[in-house]
Amino acid sequence: MHFTQIQPTIPKWDLSKYHIAVQSYPTQLTDVIKERWNDNEMGGARNSMKVGRVKDGLPSDDTLRYLLSVCFEASLLRDEGRGVRFRLMLRDPQQFSHDEDCPNGLQHLVFAKPIPLETNELRRLAQAAPFDRSLIGVRADLEGRLEIWGIIHSGSDWRRALEGGRCICNPLPHSLVVSVIDPAHMGIAKGSASICGLVAGKLTMASPSRFFVADASTAENSVDNELFALHEEARLRARRPWATLDTSLIGAIRQSLGLRLISAIRNGRHGGSIVFVPGRMAQRPATLDRYVRVKYRFSASASQRRFYDLLLRLMNALAESEGEIHGPGRVVRWNEYATSVDPSVMGIDEALSEQAHLLAGMAAADGAVVLARPLGFVGFGGEICGRLKNVDFVSHALDREASRVEIEATSGVGTRHRSVYRLCNALPAASAIVVSQDGGVRIVRQVNGKVTYWEQLPGDVFGLHGRGSFSSQELQFPASAKWRAQNGAGERLDREILGSRVPHTR
Repeated sequence: MHFTQIQPTIPKWDLSKYHIAVQSYPTQLTDVIKERWNDNEMGGARNSMKVGRVKDGLPSDDTLRYLLSVCFEASLLRDEGRGVRFRLMLRDPQQFSHDEDCPNGLQHLVFAKPIPLETNELRRLAQAAPFDRSLIGVRADLEGRLEIWGIIHSGSDWRRALEGGRCICNPLPHSLVVSVIDPAHMGIAKGSASICGLVAGKLTMASPSRFFVADASTAENSVDNELFALHEEARLRARRPWATLDTSLIGAIRQSLGLRLISAIRNGRHGGSIVFVPGRMAQRPATLDRYVRVKYRFSASASQRRFYDLLLRLMNALAESEGEIHGPGRVVRWNEYATSVDPSVMGIDEALSEQAHLLAGMAAADGAVVLARPLGFVGFGGEICGRLKNVDFVSHALDREASRVEIEATSGVGTRHRSVYRLCNALPAASAIVVSQDGGVRIVRQVNGKVTYWEQLPGDVFGLHGRGSFSSQELQFPASAKWRAQNGAGERLDREILGSRVPHTR
């Protein structure tokens, strides 16, 4: 009897050009942290490898390895049936300035006697320093031994910001921050800037999240240009001068909507998929059915573009309100939007949050929610065609532009992910957001002909550095018009869960 050996499917691109994921233990994080500590995006603090007290640099290699190992071991423990979750900052209490201890700053409470850094001490203190609001303060003594000196209270604004919350979140100082999120799941950051993470022994590198990753060079820019053109027409009809909107603001609001949507799906603990298809395809059901069969399809109406209409109303309301207060020379950026108390702005913002809840509810049904660019509802209960070609390998992007990736087999993920991979492989113009039941998020689209995803891990506490620093040119619109923004507000949301607003980075 003769047997034919079946060869495994090999991707058609050269694997030697890519980094292949390997398993990592916390001690191996030391080299990565040292390598990336002084990157420009990590902040300006210089590395310090000397034994003894540390400032905003790093301790010795042995001290750093011990710190990571203790945190990793603590993540595996339980305290009276509760999981151990905490944030820890390596910073001497004497380094906190008076400004940091102001009402909106960090409050540091110092123990009368420091406690040696041990696994069980972290387990006990984790309950007294809630993950969302406090950090455990740690320092190295003159001999390089680590000790717990107290509690740092940060408040929960940073958490609300990650969920699309309406707040201006002050970044943490440029000190080493270790976040223990789940068993064997840790994140490492320099202040608020993520460096890397460890999940089940796998090293994950920080990379900017790409929410609503429709082709930023075409689809999103065309939508922004159309919105600004309509906004300009409204200005010309106004009776009083309006303020000028920064060109980055629409992207920031779009990012906020993505975070609110993901937060709403996560809070439902059901997972879901949001699929974006070209607008022209959505108008041709027979063509769309070749890729996605939408069970609950909406008929054409103005309500399908409510997201789009609300964005335009919000732009006009912001320009009008800021112009009345500060005059036409005012440039409206993220901070002005996040701190606005104008009733029209707040009402429209709540209506946008209601849209996120609406989509999250649709995502709870079997199948994908299908949206058409720009910002139009197609339907839900979408079944991705099973005849599409299988995808055996995908690229995991390690940076914003996917210039560095690692190749992963698709055999380790579920049907929801694999179906989205098939769609993006067959339809290059498509993109998707996939939320797992455990809260993990993947943003999927094609890059250079390869299916690529960006990952946001459950409980990811990073991506806060550089908030509001948008590299964009300002459009100068002539002062004119008054636009009476229609207030389509829904019920006031629980701002501890969703809040309102969050900045965008491309």
